[in-house]
Amino acid sequence: MGKEKLEVIGGVDTHLNNHVAAVIDVNGRILGTDSFPASLAGYRRLLRWLDRFGEIQNIGIEGTGSYGMRLVRHSHEMGVGVVEVTPTCSHASGGPKGSDTWRDRSDSAG
Repeated sequence: MGKEKLEVIGGVDTHLNNHVAAVIDVNGRILGTDSFPASLAGYRRLLRWLDRFGEIQNIGIEGTGSYGMRLVRHSHEMGVGVVEVTPTCSHASGGPKGSDTWRDRSDSAG
């Protein structure tokens, strides 16, 4: 019998030059984080990276009207569902003082 693929959810904090992504399982456990260029090649790498963890249920993307717009379009073209995440929701949790990278990684995770 074939092994059943784990259901996963992606989260992306978008920026001008790169996007920080996280992947969680359906129980909210963070399985990984990484950064990808904000380019077509970067979007392809991001989706392949997410897919390595399991079956992508949806991707929550911050900045769908600006820096994340092209990633949204590419995700839809690849058949991946997208949920818009508003910046006020993602930044509410904050993070360790002085750590923008940590904040980006924790933002992308939810």
